[in-house]
Amino acid sequence: MDKRFGAESILGFGGGIVSEASQKATEKAADLCRRRRPNEAVPYLMEAIKDPNNLDAYIELAFISPDPVDVLEVAALKGRKLLLNILGPTAFADTGPYVGKFWDIAPARPYMRILQAQVRLYVEIKQAYKKAAATAIEMLRLCPGDNMGQRSWLGALLLHSSRPADALYFSQIWIDNFTARTPENAIPARGGTDFKAPRNGVIPSARDGSDWMPAVHLYDSALAAFMLYGADSEEAREYLRLAAAANPHIITKILVGAPKPSSQNHAPRQPNGPEDAQDYRWLAHELWTASAVLNWVKECMKAGEPASSKSLSDIVLKRCGNPACNEQEAQVQEFKRCAGCHLISYCGSECQKTDWRRHKQACKEREQIKQARKGLMKGKGNVTDMPVFTLDLAGGVPVVYDGEKRKAMPMPFPSS
Repeated sequence: MDKRFGAESILGFGGGIVSEASQKATEKAADLCRRRRPNEAVPYLMEAIKDPNNLDAYIELAFISPDPVDVLEVAALKGRKLLLNILGPTAFADTGPYVGKFWDIAPARPYMRILQAQVRLYVEIKQAYKKAAATAIEMLRLCPGDNMGQRSWLGALLLHSSRPADALYFSQIWIDNFTARTPENAIPARGGTDFKAPRNGVIPSARDGSDWMPAVHLYDSALAAFMLYGADSEEAREYLRLAAAANPHIITKILVGAPKPSSQNHAPRQPNGPEDAQDYRWLAHELWTASAVLNWVKECMKAGEPASSKSLSDIVLKRCGNPACNEQEAQVQEFKRCAGCHLISYCGSECQKTDWRRHKQACKEREQIKQARKGLMKGKGNVTDMPVFTLDLAGGVPVVYDGEKRKAMPMPFPSS
């Protein structure tokens, strides 16, 4: 959760361990960086890091430094020492009272944000996938519930690191998680990083069809199964069909030869939309455009499937969004998508005009949701009438945020 809205917005950075002056200097610097004025931010950051408890200032500093990876590695060491001082010698021990609960402990949150920034920069600058994977695994050990979203990254990082069996196991665990029916299955052990042999065949929960199941796990499963079992693997082909059905934007861009995105997409989103697709391709482009993999995907497009299954080409080739037409593309990305929602395509302008009366409400609702999320991301609160609710727990203070108001009640701090 963004620290501008959750418990830290009430308690202060790290649950109040950072001085008010240092926090204000960091916030001023962050605002200048968002406005593309990094040189003006430097003096504020130099002032902010005078407080040894302010780890967030190092994150801002890293992204405007010529040696950002070095800055974050120093900050991570400082953060670890700080938490050992605050929480005691068992702070990072598996048998201690804190591991597995780091996001619930406000002073641990800045350290988790440093690790998250490290993962990104190991990928973006160093192409150090093994280091990135090791850092993400540590984050999931400390916080198996994955409040930082590393589960969307780790499968691809493991594949980059030539660990397809671990990638398949990890993806299967999180696919199961999104279809869990019992509380005990809700949070995987060590966030799914207690690596074991993956299960054979496509796991039943992968066929659930839930709109909330991240397609990245299905794509990672498909590629991992291909690497493990080869191009003739029905398991790999079925995972690929399921992945394409969950988020066709990814495979469409792969098939049309789109270049690797230059950056992640920071726009508000809904699950398995084009924004998620851009982020995944930014991370996994080289994996999917390797000649052997790309040839396999193209062969899968040509292959027929059993009568009980929908072929990959039928999934990827869009049909006109006008129900009265329903014409199908002859080649990938032949039809133009709606410029408003980006979720529906039409064979031509006449069909789009004809269907607008039916499509208008859904299109406008998606735009309203995007605007609400954008307002929250920029710290402006809820900028629409669309209700937005979220719950945060940190430092023993649960905070309910509804886009306009924050409410807090005391709770016992995790004890040793």
